[in-house]
Amino acid sequence: RFNYDINFEFENKASRPNGSAYGFANKERCNINQYNPAINIRPTSPIRLINTGWIVDGYEYSAWFYFNEQEVLRVFDEAYGDDREQKGELRILVSKYNNLFDISLRVAGKVYPLKATQIRVFKQRPGEDDKYAVLIYKNYEDAHTKFIGQ
Repeated sequence: RFNYDINFEFENKASRPNGSAYGFANKERCNINQYNPAINIRPTSPIRLINTGWIVDGYEYSAWFYFNEQEVLRVFDEAYGDDREQKGELRILVSKYNNLFDISLRVAGKVYPLKATQIRVFKQRPGEDDKYAVLIYKNYEDAHTKFIGQ
């Protein structure tokens, strides 16, 4: 288990987060929303999955981040070393066009990029049925790679 927060940063400052569901390597899960604004599992295992959304410019965006198991386990071990209590941050930067992402783990002033995350993003008008959602970003083919767990 590790001591870290998950933070989304949006280049478009008008973006408003619309809730998230986090899945962790040990199969624990938690939801983040206006009533539960922080991870309630402390410390937690490495991230496995994020399902999140945001609203900007009259559209709702829904995104799925499928983290690569080997990369996540390696990066968390490398970043934390023997001190898993030091404070860390999993930072996800969303571009102003909502279709590019920079993901990194930040611990003790060092940045550890996560490059193998599989991501897909949909866009739709608020109130529209999900069948009208348009896939605007997907950086992998076929089905995403499953995260087996520790």
